[in-house]
Amino acid sequence: MMGEIRQRRFGFLLVAAALMAVVWPTAASRGDEAGFVPIFNGTSLEGWEGKQEFWRVEDGAIVGQTTPENPTKGNTFLIWRQGLLDDFELVLQYRLTGGNSGIQYRSKDFGDFVVGGYQGDFESGTKYSGILYEEKGRGILALRGERVTIKPDGTKEKGEPIGDSAALQAAIKPGEWNSYRIVARGPKLQHFINGQLMSETLDEQADKRSLEGVLALQVHAGPPMKVEFKDIRLKRLKLADGRKKLVMLAGRPSHAPGEHEFRAGTMLLEKCLDAYAASHDLPPLVTAVYTGGWPTDPTAFDNADAIFFFADGGKGHPVIQSNRLAQIDALAKRGVGVACLHYGVEVPQEKGGPEFLTWMGGYFEPHWSVNPHWMLKETELATDHPISRGVQPFETQDE
Repeated sequence: MMGEIRQRRFGFLLVAAALMAVVWPTAASRGDEAGFVPIFNGTSLEGWEGKQEFWRVEDGAIVGQTTPENPTKGNTFLIWRQGLLDDFELVLQYRLTGGNSGIQYRSKDFGDFVVGGYQGDFESGTKYSGILYEEKGRGILALRGERVTIKPDGTKEKGEPIGDSAALQAAIKPGEWNSYRIVARGPKLQHFINGQLMSETLDEQADKRSLEGVLALQVHAGPPMKVEFKDIRLKRLKLADGRKKLVMLAGRPSHAPGEHEFRAGTMLLEKCLDAYAASHDLPPLVTAVYTGGWPTDPTAFDNADAIFFFADGGKGHPVIQSNRLAQIDALAKRGVGVACLHYGVEVPQEKGGPEFLTWMGGYFEPHWSVNPHWMLKETELATDHPISRGVQPFETQDE
C-alpha cells in the first residue's frame, strides 16, 4: 500500500536503505550490547525442543536423562528454537551424574534432534571437561589447557598453554553445580568453567568452521546418565572481523497464498543479498531471518547493525502490535538502521508516525495518501537524512 507524497512523508522506501544503514551507519553512539538475557524460563521447555522421553523441567532446571529402561541409541539434543547463534557469550549452570554431556553452539541441525558442530564438552571423568569438540566433524579441536590455532589447511598450531590439565580439573566440582561460560567472537572460541579458562581456539579453517548455527544441549548415548542445566543466559556480541548484521523480520500471514508473502519474500531477499555480496566481492553481511511476527528470541536485535520489516501495516504492524516502538527507537538512536518494505511502511499517524519520520524519513499515512496504482513523478527528499542523502529525484509506478 503506497501513496501520494506529503512533506517528509512518503510511502516508497528502497530495500537498499537497510544496506546503506549497514555499510554507512549514522554517527550516533553504537555503545555496547545489552546485558545477559535469560533464554530458559525455569518452569517449562518453552522455546526449546527435543525428544520428550529424555527431557523435562524439574526444580527450576532442564533435566536430560537416560535409564536402563529408556536408553538412547545415539546422542540426542534439546535445541533452542528461538534463534541462531553468531557472536555471543553464554553462561549457565550444569550438574552431571554419570556419563558426559555438552553444549552445542553454532551447530547444524540434521533433523530428528541430531546436531553437529562445536561443543563445549564436560563429563563425570577427569579428562574432557572444558575441551572444544566438534560433533560429527573434526573431533577434538582443543584439549583442556590448550591454546590452539587451526590453520586454513586444517593443521594445528599450539600456542602458550593455559595450564596443566590436571590442575585445571581441580577447579571443577564433580557431581555438583558448576558454571560454564562460552565466548564465541568470530573465529575465536573460549570455554570457561567456574571462571577458569579451560581451552581457547582460533579456527581459521574457513571451509570447516562455523560462524552461525543452533544452540543445543546434549544427552549422550551409552551408560545411564543425568544432566541438569539452569540459569541459562545469553548475550549477543558485536560481530567481529568487520562483519555487519541485518535482522530481517517477516510478519504473520494475512492474505491468500501468493499475496503479501512476507515469509517467502524475506527469505528470497536473504538469498539475493547473499548472492549479490558474493558476486560483487562485498564485505560479509550476516543475515538473521525471523518469520511469523515479532521474534520470540529476546536477544534478536541485540547485535544488529540494521533491521528490515516486511509485514502488515497500521495497527497490525509488528512494531505497533507488540508495542515495541520504544525498543526500536532506542536501537535507532544507537545507530542501528531501520527499513521497511511495502505495507510495512504504514503506521498510525499518532502512534508510530513521528518515530518512522525520525528513523526513515517517511511513512504511509492512511486516509491521506492515495491508493491504488499511480505514477510517482515528483519527490520531496530530506537531503540531510542518512537514508535519502545523495538520492536524486525519481519516477516509479507505485501502489
